[in-house]
Amino acid sequence: MSRFNYVCENGIGYAFSDTRASKGMDGVYFKFYDGYEKTRKYGNKTVSIGGYTEYADKIFSQITDSSSISDIQNIARKACKDVDIEMGVSVFLYRQGEYIMYDMTTHSHEPFEIFKTVLDKRAVLCAGAGTNEAEKLIQKFVSQGYSIFDSVVKSFMTLNDEVVGGQLIYYVNNKGTITKHVLDIPNVKKDLRHWNDRHSLHAMMDGRARFADVKLTKPDGRFLADTNNGVFDLDGWDLKGVGKLTAEMIAVNTITADDGYINNLTVNHLKTIGRDVEVGQYVDYIDIKDNSIQFITAKVGSKVQATDSKGRPLFWTDNTKTILSPEETQDIAWSYSFDEVKVKSTYKFINSGSEAYPVIDLGEGDNKGYGKASIEKPVGSLEVSYKASNTGKDRSLILRDDGLIVNAETGAVIIQAKELTIRTEAGGIIEMPSNGGINFNSKVGMNFNAPRYDFH
Repeated sequence: MSRFNYVCENGIGYAFSDTRASKGMDGVYFKFYDGYEKTRKYGNKTVSIGGYTEYADKIFSQITDSSSISDIQNIARKACKDVDIEMGVSVFLYRQGEYIMYDMTTHSHEPFEIFKTVLDKRAVLCAGAGTNEAEKLIQKFVSQGYSIFDSVVKSFMTLNDEVVGGQLIYYVNNKGTITKHVLDIPNVKKDLRHWNDRHSLHAMMDGRARFADVKLTKPDGRFLADTNNGVFDLDGWDLKGVGKLTAEMIAVNTITADDGYINNLTVNHLKTIGRDVEVGQYVDYIDIKDNSIQFITAKVGSKVQATDSKGRPLFWTDNTKTILSPEETQDIAWSYSFDEVKVKSTYKFINSGSEAYPVIDLGEGDNKGYGKASIEKPVGSLEVSYKASNTGKDRSLILRDDGLIVNAETGAVIIQAKELTIRTEAGGIIEMPSNGGINFNSKVGMNFNAPRYDFH
């Protein structure tokens, strides 16, 4: 028999189990030895197995750090196929702000059917040998002022016999970071019955209880929380670290009337790479950061599986690719790095606050930064300019409140049209009609000043 406890307290999760292996015969149990670890760490999770150790060994040996809950279910089903034995497998992990226990046994409606339990902010699950006694003892210690963690440890030290004992191994799960700890369990019962054959060791895993109906108050009696009624009084708490809340798993590919949208989304960096590409391919995307938007063409230099902030590999939950999860699926979420990054256009602000005005840069340009155009809109003007490739000579058109300036530094200005009319406010007119003629019209006279006049 085995005993397991899963605890959530002060934002930390704990998975407890003893190491005593036993043999049951006609309702009498015998200690076999004290060194069988029934809970083991795999990646971001711990796996606990109760039942026959030879089948537990088969299951443990096939689980890897990357095994998903469904993978573990399939491993357990294959290992115990066509045998009439009682086995239980539990997986304990932290995911998206919650401590979760996935439980599966041979005596469910479907063998190893998965049952999910989310632990409350202050809760304990009990399973296995002496569940009822353990639950009562834990509640007793808690009522005496001990923490849930200390109460569970004390219960292991108090309730041990041929089937529970050896060492207490507990894993501390601090929001996905898991560490292992070991305590010796002193034998309370001195005349332990011993079994001299390891064949068919049995450690049943039946029964479960939730530690509930916890009420929290401040020393002055101010109410804080009631787990039984699900009441949490935030006015009595000072929340710290809220600024660190992240939305790692939110992904939006396309906003449509059917699929919805995220309202008032605020981010500090956004890239619009919306399709899977291979190394060596080119991709066009938009990069928004700070106060600029860049339109970029780049070559994919590398392609690796994306990970979250805890280093866990990420997957899309399905082929719609809208939600990310560390739970393994067929759709891997890829992360790309790029070579040959070419900025084709940039929208940005110059200055800030009331002095800020927009600028649009167009073109990739040459290695000197020439060969690019820009459109600027400061107060009182609109400026369109181009720096000639290689030389940087200015070609610009400036529309100002007081007029228009055309500049072609050391270059030609060519105006080509079917007809052209130049008219001043005072009435002077130069007309170049479509027949090829030129007409001059002045109300005050025409002045010609040149060293020579040639008429043909």
